Amino acid sequence: MKVTCLILLVLSASALSTKAPQKAVVYDATNLNGNQLNIYGYKEDLSTDGFDNRIWSTRVSGIWLFYENIRFNSETSGLVFFAYGDSFSVNTLEDLNGRVSSVRNSGIGSTYKDISLNIYEKEGFAGEEEYFTNDIPYLRQKNFGESIILTGCLPWTLYSEKYFAGDRICVEPSDVIQCNPGMYPRLNDLPGFHNGVSSARIGCYSTKKLRGNYMQRNSTGLYKPDTKKMLFL
Repeated sequence: MKVTCLILLVLSASALSTKAPQKAVVYDATNLNGNQLNIYGYKEDLSTDGFDNRIWSTRVSGIWLFYENIRFNSETSGLVFFAYGDSFSVNTLEDLNGRVSSVRNSGIGSTYKDISLNIYEKEGFAGEEEYFTNDIPYLRQKNFGESIILTGCLPWTLYSEKYFAGDRICVEPSDVIQCNPGMYPRLNDLPGFHNGVSSARIGCYSTKKLRGNYMQRNSTGLYKPDTKKMLFL
């Protein structure tokens, strides 16, 4: 029995270790050429790594957001390039080539299929962020957020008031079978949520439902603040 348990534990540990961590390798030339920098998590000012305005291509595992300005466009609006996939090679950042000043990933787990709700202060996934993996009776800041990203396979219900009250709407990933993320660059597009989110919980508890634009795995896109549109590339 002890031997069997030990084998199971070893197999479980091995299975966990095969999860690809969320990582971005960035390069200062197109087609994954030139000098490179490995990024895990958040880089709010790439000048500290000598990589400000130098990224031209990247290889990503997970969901990654590349911002035109420092601190994730929190002080100055700008372009946002996003890429998501598994060891996905992005040979050019299009309009943001040589213009990226900050980078961060979205989602909390080791992969983009782990359940999370990521709420961003401003449109286009800019500014401060709050993220959750469980029901939230109230946010640290009431009526917070102007954009969101969902990861995992499950929908979330957003509420306009604390403790799951007020207006509500069910938002879903772009594919609940493949667990492709749901990206909502403007909460103003959600009926009743122009003032942000005050509470949320996992599951769908509203007759109003909205599914994010379909995103196939290994895809990229660009958010332009002047048009307030997210373009899939």
